[in-house]
Amino acid sequence: MNLRPRNADDLGLRRALPGRLLGAVTSAMVLLAGLALGTAAGASALAQHWRVGAASLITVQVPDTGRAPAVEAALHQVLPGASLRRIPPSSLAQLLQPWLGTDPAALGLDLPAVFALTAPDPGQPLDAAVARAAPGSTVTRHAPWLRRLGALAESLQACAAFALALVGGVAAAMVAIATHGALAASREAVEILHGLGASDMDIAGRFAGRIAAIALGGAIPGLLVVVPILLLLAGLAAPLAGSGTAADVASLARDLPSSLWAGLAMLPPLAGLIGAATAYLSVRLWLLRLP
Repeated sequence: MNLRPRNADDLGLRRALPGRLLGAVTSAMVLLAGLALGTAAGASALAQHWRVGAASLITVQVPDTGRAPAVEAALHQVLPGASLRRIPPSSLAQLLQPWLGTDPAALGLDLPAVFALTAPDPGQPLDAAVARAAPGSTVTRHAPWLRRLGALAESLQACAAFALALVGGVAAAMVAIATHGALAASREAVEILHGLGASDMDIAGRFAGRIAAIALGGAIPGLLVVVPILLLLAGLAAPLAGSGTAADVASLARDLPSSLWAGLAMLPPLAGLIGAATAYLSVRLWLLRLP
């Protein structure tokens, strides 16, 4: 006699498993997992930008603008291959205006000459050369506080990884609870089939298949919701990465790392796999306790 269940209704699973509730929970879990992936990818991109680009930036402020050419010549002498540019006074005025509330010229302020230098820091020789060319000038190095920002980015990545693990654990726990509820609701049918010789593998496989279908169905809406949220956050974070303001959705999507898109694409299959594996193990353990 073949007692293998032919479909999910053979065990009453469509009635026993709370499909809508479990699907909604899966959508929420995928949304949270997608946000965690976006956080990890964004933190990694920012850390890379800060370490490689901005970390080598040095600014030199010269209060006596008449000494600016001498400072520029000294900088070229100390670092002949460096990328050096003088920030225009109009750009400095725009940077200061939000803090001053008006144009610095209206307040009669004399803006210093500011040079932006991108090169490995030579240390004391640079300070000495600038001091000789224009006493009272200041050299500001961005590497120390950018290292702190890099450490912050690494902390965000660790938090995102922990959040992903937590989301996976919560999802597995919810599946286990739903599976045990379904077993309780269809206990009589399962016990009859089990007593007549239906294999544990077949019974657990039916539960796992039903749970996987619900998880996959619930993961898609969560993924559709998280993608526009990540694009919006990418647009807000674009200035921090030095890429300016993205003009449209297509450019934002291109700027997102390919690893993030790959991770997002894996979320629905992963949700189905977690659901199926958890349900299968839960049912097999439950069946082991049957007489």
